[in-house]
Amino acid sequence: MTLPVLTMTGIDAKTDPKWIKSMLRKHILTNGYSGLEFAILRSPKVDQSPRYPNRDVIKRLTSEAKAGDFAFHLCGRYARMVHSLEWAELCDIIDFSSVGRVQVNSIEADEKAMLTLWRFSVHIGKPVVMQWRSDEFPSAPGIHLLQDRSGGQGIAETSWSTPDEICRKAKTFIGYAGGLGPDNVGAALQSIVAASKGRRFWIDCESSLRTDDWFDQSKAEQMAQAVHDALPSMFQEVAA
Repeated sequence: MTLPVLTMTGIDAKTDPKWIKSMLRKHILTNGYSGLEFAILRSPKVDQSPRYPNRDVIKRLTSEAKAGDFAFHLCGRYARMVHSLEWAELCDIIDFSSVGRVQVNSIEADEKAMLTLWRFSVHIGKPVVMQWRSDEFPSAPGIHLLQDRSGGQGIAETSWSTPDEICRKAKTFIGYAGGLGPDNVGAALQSIVAASKGRRFWIDCESSLRTDDWFDQSKAEQMAQAVHDALPSMFQEVAA
């Protein structure tokens, strides 16, 4: 699998699908895969926040690009359904074929949870991302790990997780999140590069891209450009 460089989370009803298409064309890897991934937050609370678009909005958002350019981030009840093995019911609710990756936002992070997410990944035929909150990334065969100690709250991170020795030798995909935005990502990436110990990684941002709780395309453009300026070589790599 080719990892994105940057995941921008929280596209919603005000996001223009044609803008997504133009961004994907602008930021592209040498093998033709975009360095960007657009994540859609999924929760039963579709009427309580614009962060959680309904099915019609999701269909429109994904209409101008390939499934691999999108991800679902499962929140609340949907994340709990994964860990409680309610997969048949969840697949009746969510069409996982419309995205390339699925992230499960949960505090569950022990070996049992890793095994569950690996089995869920096999079940839906998509890579699955686990939120990770410890100081070291372990080897996690079959799943991806995203450092996000604040659980999507956008709290600025002061230290970044390092792959342990086994993880460095394995093919565990790692990512970083935590208060990243256009104004601080350049400096943060210097620390992340050091922490990653040479492993290819992706970064994720959400809170910094919103204005009045709506996804802000202008802020997203600034973020993508800031990442590109800080690490242009990452947009030229082919695979992790």
